[in-house]
Amino acid sequence: MSEVDRSGCGRQSENAKPGGIMQLIGLLLIAIGPGILLAIYVWRRDILRPEPWIALHLTFWCGVVIGVVLVSFWSLAGPGLRAFPILSGPVTQAFLLAGLLEEGAKYAALRFLIVRLRDFDELSDGPVYGAVLAAGFATLENLFFVLPGGLDLGFARAALSIPLHVGCGALSGAWVARAHFGLSGSSKAMVYGLLAASLFHGVFNLAVSLDFPRFVPLAFMVLVALAFLVLGLVHSARRADQVRGAAREARPGKIFIFEMGLALSFIGIGAGLQFYQWNRTGTEWILPMLLTVAGLLALAASTRKGSGFDRMQ
Repeated sequence: MSEVDRSGCGRQSENAKPGGIMQLIGLLLIAIGPGILLAIYVWRRDILRPEPWIALHLTFWCGVVIGVVLVSFWSLAGPGLRAFPILSGPVTQAFLLAGLLEEGAKYAALRFLIVRLRDFDELSDGPVYGAVLAAGFATLENLFFVLPGGLDLGFARAALSIPLHVGCGALSGAWVARAHFGLSGSSKAMVYGLLAASLFHGVFNLAVSLDFPRFVPLAFMVLVALAFLVLGLVHSARRADQVRGAAREARPGKIFIFEMGLALSFIGIGAGLQFYQWNRTGTEWILPMLLTVAGLLALAASTRKGSGFDRMQ
C-alpha cells in the first residue's frame, strides 16, 4: 500500500512476531506514537492563533477513518489491480496506486469536510489541519504494517513514512485553504497541492522500493525538499493572515512555483549523484533527469514577469 513496507525492510522476519506482552506494547507504541507526536508538534507550532484541540482531534480521527477505508480497499482490490500489467509496475504503483490515491483521499476530506469546521478561518489553518489529518491516516496505516513487521520496520517508518504523510498533508492543506478563501486566481490552483503531494509521495515510494536501504539517502532528500516547500508556504500564509487585505504581498503562487522548482532540482541532482556513485546505467537515469529538468523549468517560470504564476493571487 505504501512506502517502506514495500521495500526489503518491510519483509517479515522470524523475530518480528511479538514474543510477549511487553513486546506487543512496544510495537503498539512505535506504531501509534510517531503520528500522534507529530500531530501534537504541529498543534504546538501553531502559535499565532492556536486551533482548538477538539477541532484537531476530530480532524485526526477523520484521517483514521480514511485510513480504514483505504486499507480495506487495498485488502479487497489490491490483488486484482496488480493483476493488470499496467498497474503492476513499480512506477505505476508508486505514483498512481499509492501517491495519487492516498493523497487524493486526504485532499478530498480537506476540501469538502475539514474546511467546514467553524475554526477553519485562516490561510495558515490549511497546513495545520492537513498535517493533523495526514497524521491520523499514517497512524492507522502504521498499525497494519508495524504489528506484523516488527520494531525495525516501525523505526524505519517513524523516520521516513510518517513525516512524508504529514508533510504531504500540510502541502495539500495549504492549497486547499487558498481555494477555500478564494485567493487563487485560477481553478487550476485548487489541484496544485494534490499534484505536488502526489509527486513527492510517488518519488519517495519509488526510491524506497528500488533498492532499500541503499536509496534511503534519496528518501531523506525528498523529505528535506518537502519540508523546505511546506515551510515556505506556511510562512507565506502567515504573512497573508497578519496583513489582512494585503495577501498579494505574500505572493504565494510565485513562492510555491519557485520553491517547488528548488525542491525538484534538489531531488533530481541528489538522485543523479547517487546513481553515478553506484554506476547506474540505462533507463534508470530517466527519473533524476526528468526531476531536474522539471525543477529548472519551474525556477525559470517563477522568475518571468507577467507570467500566469504572478497572477495567482
